[in-house]
Amino acid sequence: MGAPTSHRRQIRSHDWYTDYMSLMTKLIDTEPSSFEEAIEELVWVDAVVEEYDSIVKNIVWEVVPRPTNKSVVGLR
Repeated sequence: MGAPTSHRRQIRSHDWYTDYMSLMTKLIDTEPSSFEEAIEELVWVDAVVEEYDSIVKNIVWEVVPRPTNKSVVGLR
């Protein structure tokens, strides 16, 4: 391999970036915005079931009665 013939940097195509942005756009467009939308598609139902099974299998949390003098933490 010889010495470079130019001091200019070679500009490469950003195909990987274009592909990535295309994928992200597709995901954003197809991702449900609510639970009601998600349960209409089998792939999202399967994902919820898989996540729930993982939580149960790994004993991540335990359901306990709420103390009467404490409030429940909301989703937001």
